[in-house]
Amino acid sequence: MKRTAVFFLMLCVGCSQHSFTAKNGMLEASFRIKDAEQVSLYHSTDGFQENKTGFKDGKWQTMIKKSEHFTYFLTVDGSIFLPDCEMKQQDDFGGEICIYERQE
Repeated sequence: MKRTAVFFLMLCVGCSQHSFTAKNGMLEASFRIKDAEQVSLYHSTDGFQENKTGFKDGKWQTMIKKSEHFTYFLTVDGSIFLPDCEMKQQDDFGGEICIYERQE
């Protein structure tokens, strides 16, 4: 039984390829993306301006203004990329965009 619980915990950790963490009044956005050379975050709270990330501790990271709700997407090496986000909606161009909602 113990092995089963450890297996499911490892499976869930492997699925978590991105996170948003509150730090000093901001949100730290972190993304695990293999074999990327450059990752940028675009989000609705700043009008979808490019937010370049830095690579640290195996993750691409950037700080953004803290918000309760916003939509976002990434570019990876110049191509649009959606992480495995829980909530999505249609964008204005026929594709999808991720939705961030602050979790209590």
